[in-house]
Amino acid sequence: MTKQKDSVKRNGERNGKRNGKKNAKPKTKPKEIEKTVPLGENIVRTIANFIQPYIQPAWGVYYGILHMIIMCFGAIVLLFDTNIYDLTVLLNIVALDAMSCVFLHNCPLTILERKHLGTSIVGTRMFLFQNMKICYTCDHEYEITLEFLSNIAALIVGKIFLLIMSKLFSIEFTVSFATSTL
Repeated sequence: MTKQKDSVKRNGERNGKRNGKKNAKPKTKPKEIEKTVPLGENIVRTIANFIQPYIQPAWGVYYGILHMIIMCFGAIVLLFDTNIYDLTVLLNIVALDAMSCVFLHNCPLTILERKHLGTSIVGTRMFLFQNMKICYTCDHEYEITLEFLSNIAALIVGKIFLLIMSKLFSIEFTVSFATSTL
């Protein structure tokens, strides 16, 4: 019995030393610290409190612009590029975005837009379509985004298939906007 009590006592002393409880002196504040200015009254806090309402919408606008740039560059590559490798990279990007939509139940950039702005590109598009009486059967942005991404992936796969078939049968696609003079 005494061995157990001694071991418990020693373990308690060890734990106390580890946690800094044994022989700990009460912390006293020096008089210099007590006389400092409260945290809310310095110039840095004043500027930060003034700027804070403008930072949140700025991040939301940044994510919205980033979303638009990614979509526009993807559309340009899809419409005007005939390189199969570029289209394969675009297909991988769309597939990664679709997988993130499945895991997060929405596009990551849409989530960030909604967090910082309170609205998103997809929500605005849904609102405009509903006002034009073009209604979806559901109100979930998640399902609409997945439908959009699956349609884009199908277009990319179709274009890759068309380019592979054209190379297989030696068909040249040349587009010229120059007018011929007679």
